[in-house]
Amino acid sequence: MLRRHMNETEVIDMVAHSSEIENIVVRDEEQNELETLVRSSCPLEVKGAPSKKRGKISILIQLCRSRGSIDTFSLVSDAAYICASLARIMLSHFIKFID
Repeated sequence: MLRRHMNETEVIDMVAHSSEIENIVVRDEEQNELETLVRSSCPLEVKGAPSKKRGKISILIQLCRSRGSIDTFSLVSDAAYICASLARIMLSHFIKFID
């Protein structure tokens, strides 16, 4: 839930729990690249392991934000879906917050 004072890690974690992106699946073939991406392209803390859905979503949100590159096709597809959904998710949380 959106609170008055949240840091970036908390906002990313809030989005990672959104029901709109709950259909994201963690695949075995993505694990090596997710581990590499968390070390090289994620300046913020990743809550949840890369082998878990919440961790994967957090990594992909940070990559979207930092414009990092992804090699695995399934990660590219998931990242595009998450990035396209971010504005709607944040808007819905903001509207709930101000109501």
